[in-house]
Amino acid sequence: MRRFSWLRTPGRPEEVCRGYLEQFLLRAYRVTDDNGRPLFAFKLHQFISGGGKVYATLEAPGKREITLDGQQFVAGDRSRHLYNLHFCRDCGQEYVPVWDVDGAEGRAFERRNIDERQPRMMA
Repeated sequence: MRRFSWLRTPGRPEEVCRGYLEQFLLRAYRVTDDNGRPLFAFKLHQFISGGGKVYATLEAPGKREITLDGQQFVAGDRSRHLYNLHFCRDCGQEYVPVWDVDGAEGRAFERRNIDERQPRMMA
């Protein structure tokens, strides 16, 4: 992981500065116009496009299933969903675009396109 020297402020720990910046960016992103679109759009990562697709379960690294085969579930186990993985072109950080929703059976994660910024409105 790259260290950002500009985050360091004399007398303040890096973790405190990083936390403050993260909170600021997230709060700024939540400010919307009359149409509900964020006024301040930011991206922490630029994602690699093209090439093949990688799919994985949402389990912890070392336990999750990873495949190049485009499917919705782990072969032979329909209780384990597969999701598209995207990777930052700068640092390689993986990213799984999902919607965190409250479903009939509790908390659930629904697949979403990496370009989607707001949940789809249900008809």
